[in-house]
Amino acid sequence: MYKYSLLFLIFLGIGCSKKKMLGDDIKKIVPEKNHIYLFYRKTDSKNGIIAQSYNKWGSQMSHIAIGLTDEKNKFTIYHILEKDVKKTKNDIWSSTIEDFYQAKNEKIIGAEVWKSREKISDTQLNKLRSTIDSLKKTNTKFDFDFDFNDHHKMYCSEFIYYLLHSVHQLKINPSLSEKKLSGINKTFLGRSALHYLPVDFLRQNKNFVEIYSEFDVESKK
Repeated sequence: MYKYSLLFLIFLGIGCSKKKMLGDDIKKIVPEKNHIYLFYRKTDSKNGIIAQSYNKWGSQMSHIAIGLTDEKNKFTIYHILEKDVKKTKNDIWSSTIEDFYQAKNEKIIGAEVWKSREKISDTQLNKLRSTIDSLKKTNTKFDFDFDFNDHHKMYCSEFIYYLLHSVHQLKINPSLSEKKLSGINKTFLGRSALHYLPVDFLRQNKNFVEIYSEFDVESKK
């Protein structure tokens, strides 16, 4: 319990949901094949607010996922976070757009969708899908230690990096951010600084452009 409570003080909001999010406009997004989509969400929970403080580029988002089409043009969002069912093989989720923008015990008050400016080749798309398929066969769990050098466990932005980095032509090589730690966080992680990829690590990447953004009015005050 100690470990799980501390997680909420460290990085990102977790959960899948049953409540409808903001509006229905996001459902109008029609994903194009051979484009990469990045899906972000923001929650009204204390955990989500804390998570935002770890972003580098001022984003309010606290969780990131990737969306791809398959050979039959079915669109799926992939992301990693702890699952409620303890006996599951891994913590990798596959969901629809609607399912991603739902939350348990918290309200999603913000959403952003980014899209690759250029189409990727079939070879690159197949590489991304095969990397995901390979990970889904492993016991990859959510990384509560936020150790970027150990990809046997991953946090959400590390998961996205791992997938994109597998396609070398995309040239995704971000620098890690550093956050000084103190108190209980320093004691728990056993180090004085956290080196990590923030949720918004791709915000300044010119390969992606924002195509959708929505916030509750109250959340922007």
